[in-house]
Amino acid sequence: MKLAVAMIGILVGADLALWFYDISYHLVTVVASWPEETAVLVGLLIVLIGALIGFWFVRQYRDEALVLASVALGTEIVYLTLGLSENSSFTAVLVLSVALAGVVVQYADYLRELKRAEKLGIANSLMP
Repeated sequence: MKLAVAMIGILVGADLALWFYDISYHLVTVVASWPEETAVLVGLLIVLIGALIGFWFVRQYRDEALVLASVALGTEIVYLTLGLSENSSFTAVLVLSVALAGVVVQYADYLRELKRAEKLGIANSLMP
């Protein structure tokens, strides 16, 4: 189970780092006028750092990090599936609404599970 959680952290961190890769690629190639090979190396470094941060975050804050990771990936899946425009205000409102709803629903379920476990006397096994 710990290996699966660690792998989720690495993959989610790398996936979120890909958002920053797009930004860095533009900055390195267009703004700084560096060659594309350098931009790719900078991008790989960003993805590696993102994977390590994701691994650390999930190891440190296991349940909360998994809630946030599933919200981030779920929101990304909804955005990509609907094929929404990147420049639309409607897209921004929809993505933020889906993310907020995901956090509220999953964290409320997590708190209910903690409360139920506390009543049963097994709270220590669920606490990080």
